[in-house]
Formats: sequence, C-alpha cells, structure tokens
Amino acid sequence: MKRLIIATIITLGLCGSAWAANKRNTFGELDVSADDYRWNRLSGASKNNNEPLTIEELSKVYKKLMAPVNPKTIWGSLQASTLERDVTCMKATGNERLCRCLGNELPVYLSFRSYVAIVTGEKNLNFSGLTAEEIKKMIEKIMNVREKCVTKSN
Repeated sequence: MKRLIIATIITLGLCGSAWAANKRNTFGELDVSADDYRWNRLSGASKNNNEPLTIEELSKVYKKLMAPVNPKTIWGSLQASTLERDVTCMKATGNERLCRCLGNELPVYLSFRSYVAIVTGEKNLNFSGLTAEEIKKMIEKIMNVREKCVTKSN
C-alpha cells in the first residue's frame, strides 16, 4: 500500500505540470490571474459583452467575490478592503482602467471615499496619528497617483 501511495505521488509530481498545462488549454479561465479574473468580473468583460455593469450587478459581483474571503484574518482584511475600494470606484466611475490603476497604486489602507475626499480637497479630514510632514507626503503621493491614473485611463 505504501508503495502505491509513493508511486502515485511521484507520478503526479512528474506529470502534474503537463496535466495543469492541458487543463489551461481546456479551460481558458484558468489562464487568467486572480487580479485579471476580478477585474473581468467587475468590468463586465467576462459576462456582460464588455458593457459596464449596473450598480445592482456590481453589488452582486461584490457579494460573490467576497464569499470566500475571511475578513477576520490579516490577508482577508486586506482582500476585503481592496475589493471594497475597487467596487466603490467602479460604481462611481464605471472606468475599469482608472479603478484598476488606483487599486494598484494607492496605499492598501486607503478607501475610495478617502481618496475622493483627499483629491477634492475636503476639509476636516481625520489624519490622527500622522505628523504634518507625513500628511503632506501622503497627499502628494495620492495626487501623483491621481494624475498618473487619469492620464493612463484616457
């Protein structure tokens, strides 16, 4: 019995990559990164003939993408906050290029609402725990990200 198990493990180890390559050819979506999969879903590219999703449809996609996420873990918390930011951006703008760029460039902890508040110059923002120099650097970085992403999305 032990020999059979060992032989199976060795066979799977030797053939695993070929089997995986064959599966990728059979199931095209397995060739897509998790990030691309998420953006395909949020943009409507995969299920909506490249038409932007409605706010209701985006809410449904958000629920489906959040289902496997455990926000009680550190990794799950990061996934939840970035997905929330991406969905909020898509609901507000419907612009995948802009939202994807912001998602890749903004600090993980920054929500889309906070981004909008900073970019629009909203007063009375809560920057507790940060020095004036840190706040200035953060705002400068966010404004640079905005310029980069708006340019990229047009």
